[in-house]
Amino acid sequence: MSSIRLKHASGNSMSLAAPGTNPASNLELKLPHTIGSANQLLKVDGSGQLGWATDSTTDSTKLPLAGGTLTGNLTAVKYLSSKSSGAALSFADSVEINLGTGDDLKLWHQTGNSYITSTGANLTLRAAGHLYLQDIDGNTMADFNDGGAVELYHNGNKAAATASDDFDVYRRLRLFAARDMSGHQLSIGQWDGSNHRIEGDANRPIFITAYNSSGIKFGYQSGEKVQIDNSGLKIVLGGYLDFYSGRTTYRHTGSVGEFKNNTGDLYCAAAGDLKFYTDNSFSTERLRIKTTGEFDFGYQTNTAPPSPTSGGNEGLQIYATRHDSSNFFGTIDFVAGRGSDNTNGGAQMRFFTQKRAASTNPVEALRITADGVFNGRALINREFGTGNGYFTTSGAWKVILDLGGYPDSCLYICDVAMQHSAAYTATFWVYKTENDQYKVIHDQDSLCHWRINGSQLEVQQNSGVDQTNTFGYQKIFQAFGMATPY
Repeated sequence: MSSIRLKHASGNSMSLAAPGTNPASNLELKLPHTIGSANQLLKVDGSGQLGWATDSTTDSTKLPLAGGTLTGNLTAVKYLSSKSSGAALSFADSVEINLGTGDDLKLWHQTGNSYITSTGANLTLRAAGHLYLQDIDGNTMADFNDGGAVELYHNGNKAAATASDDFDVYRRLRLFAARDMSGHQLSIGQWDGSNHRIEGDANRPIFITAYNSSGIKFGYQSGEKVQIDNSGLKIVLGGYLDFYSGRTTYRHTGSVGEFKNNTGDLYCAAAGDLKFYTDNSFSTERLRIKTTGEFDFGYQTNTAPPSPTSGGNEGLQIYATRHDSSNFFGTIDFVAGRGSDNTNGGAQMRFFTQKRAASTNPVEALRITADGVFNGRALINREFGTGNGYFTTSGAWKVILDLGGYPDSCLYICDVAMQHSAAYTATFWVYKTENDQYKVIHDQDSLCHWRINGSQLEVQQNSGVDQTNTFGYQKIFQAFGMATPY
């Protein structure tokens, strides 16, 4: 018999059937000997004896319908849900909620910290609108907009946000040398009330570099104003290099460069010579201010005049040199100097000239002595001792200089002395005309004469009448002479 059927008086029946699988041995269930009480459960004692038991919420081996504590693992084959308002699942510290076949997603709490960990795959958080990260009081710390910006907050204030092409920082960006935000610091976007600033701390300089050949560019209102590349600092055409709010400026307009001080003096200094050029290759020097104080115009090292003093104490030298396509040059040199002592030349001004295509250094053409005497070009200027051959036998003539190759329409003053004695001196003036004639100048009117009386220059008139108040003129000029050689 496989079952016992109990038939109801109305016709239907209930059956008590044997198990579907053949048991390992013969089994026997024994019915209890009482009818039991309401809401009691029928349970087996492990030996086949059935008995009545009352359900209890205090049974530590069972999880009650409400308020119980799970002390072991809870494994959900399908779903674990709670749909009642205010219902919750509570877990002790360090108890994990594991999700996934391999327990890849873990949620748990330790004292002071809570964790969501994905150990075997990516972790994706999704929201139909905004995804917020908030503190316990509901203050937003981060707002992830659906299809829009990501916004970061500090103490309830927006600090940074992404845009379609930008990352906006609403305060300042600080960069630290160390990961713990210590050490050297660089601040970008510092606002001082008037300016946006880039600031480094006092410990290190700020170094900005670029490896592109165009270098670093600075602009104003989308226009480039300054460029720094391998060739140096460049200012755009018409732009100003401004020092101290327009007080000193530099500007280039395309054909003219301007460098000026708009309020006061302009200082320019160099450890060596200060040089000025008129070409881009720095090959044509036009002005040089030397470290010893001389001004050299059109300076050429192979056309320098001789030193103005034996003592070498030059005061001012000005050189002007002209070059043309044939490499010919003419030079005018102005020298002001002082001799080794006041008796040996003293302060003097000397002018030098050089003939076209000359191969030698310039020669002295004019000198103004400390006493105000104008000296012309020194054709011969020498003092000498015995055995020099500069004179000849008595009664014979000695050629000192041939004036044939020297300028016409020019006055030449000659002075000679032998044995350094006043008894053997001769002085005369000779004038060379335009047709190469030579005239000795010694001329006076029969009614008007000059004479020297001691150190006094005197004039005499012989008209026979009183000419005290007559008209006319008198002139005394300090003319070209011969100063003491230096």
